[in-house]
Amino acid sequence: MRSSAFLVLLAACLSFAACAPAIRRAASDGRTADVLKELDRGAKIDAPLDGWGETALGAAARNGRLDTMKALLDRGADPNASAGDAMHGAAYAGQIEALRLLLDRGGDINLPDDGPGATPVMDAASSGKLDALKFLAERGADLNARNKYNGTVIALAAYFGHAEMVRYLLSKGVDAEISWGQQGTPVEAAEKQGHPEIAAMIREELTRRKPAAPAAGLDAESVRRIVEQAVQAAKPGTPAVQAAAPERPSYRLAEDPANYAVVVGIEKYPDLPDARFAENDARAMREHLLALGFPSRNIALLTGTQASRAALVKNLEAWLARNVGEKSTVAFYYSGHGAPDLKTGDAYLVPADGDPAYLEETGYPLKRLYQKLNALPAARLIVMLDSCFSGTGERSVVPKGTRPLVPRVSLGGPGRITVLAASQADQASGAYEEGAHGLFTYFLLKGLDGAAGPAVTAGALHDYLTPKVRDEAKRANRDQTPQLQGDPGMRLR
Repeated sequence: MRSSAFLVLLAACLSFAACAPAIRRAASDGRTADVLKELDRGAKIDAPLDGWGETALGAAARNGRLDTMKALLDRGADPNASAGDAMHGAAYAGQIEALRLLLDRGGDINLPDDGPGATPVMDAASSGKLDALKFLAERGADLNARNKYNGTVIALAAYFGHAEMVRYLLSKGVDAEISWGQQGTPVEAAEKQGHPEIAAMIREELTRRKPAAPAAGLDAESVRRIVEQAVQAAKPGTPAVQAAAPERPSYRLAEDPANYAVVVGIEKYPDLPDARFAENDARAMREHLLALGFPSRNIALLTGTQASRAALVKNLEAWLARNVGEKSTVAFYYSGHGAPDLKTGDAYLVPADGDPAYLEETGYPLKRLYQKLNALPAARLIVMLDSCFSGTGERSVVPKGTRPLVPRVSLGGPGRITVLAASQADQASGAYEEGAHGLFTYFLLKGLDGAAGPAVTAGALHDYLTPKVRDEAKRANRDQTPQLQGDPGMRLR
């Protein structure tokens, strides 16, 4: 009896390939002519062909059959069909060229699958395909994405024991403290699966990220600084030390699938001074956008080298244009260097690969940003800029060997967009050491979390921000006054 049952099961397993649709077998093998014949016979190009939802395009992508993929795409195959099956299969299998082709043809880099809600970069993390994960990261994949069970990219890499991948993700500054259901934090997941070296690596990085505790003993210089700070704090009009900025929002609005955001934070530049805390700014802003109802899959987070000029163009000019609808709220946040064109006075965002000596070729013009956003059919548009364009200050740069003397910096007209900017056109903006954020972003986060009042509008945020930022900037011996352009009544929460 047992033997008969085994033979029946074996026969069923052996016959599975023969039962599978012919188009799937042809796509898997890269037999393009046979795939096209099946389509001509009436096969549905985007139909799921098995219980896992794999499409013909997915079968070709998983096996790296580029010619077959191109033929299917030319026939109208949807790269996002069946919850992005093709992207997921290519990522899991580490098929980088297949991923490149899918993205170039409109594949959604952060589309969750219809199972646990994993994104393609999570598939690469699960299978240990580091090169594929790096490629997706460079193309703008959200390395802090979460699945339906709160699992993260680094948690999956730690769980499956991919040490080099964990090291890479830590170098990108991903959040390594999010708890993944019963598996716990990435440290706990690694320990449960018998990867103590990975757990130790994550612990070491988390310790490094935390501010060092003060030493028990105080030397004379430390005592002098403490006394000076106490005297300064006792002076009339000196503001009290601010509470920490709310990295984790205390509020949560209902998710609106129509909303989209692009969030950019660039701290390290190859040949430019650091824009301190910019990546911390961007990660915190993403958390607040999630709390404001923006779905995780609809937030493109670009940090570090991911925030290239090409990535800005792709996300601002292609991804948003393909997805934004008439009911959408679109948000753009930028923390990093700005720069003025010394000839025209036009303001530019400086991408991770930007060069202030070649702004026209490597920068992203603020006027172009406004033009592209205004062209969207969105109901509401908001831009938040923690940067400056005067050529002075911590978050503005000019070419080496030149002086930051620009008669008038042109920020352009925002049109339908509501803009909250860190400073006036001729001012510098900078970091806030005590808050480990840009000064503007620090108080922007506090305002969003409720400090600006029960009804958080753009005007209320500006009214709250302006005196706070101005006063702290004066303490640092500089002028910085946030500006608001557009609709002060735009309500964020």
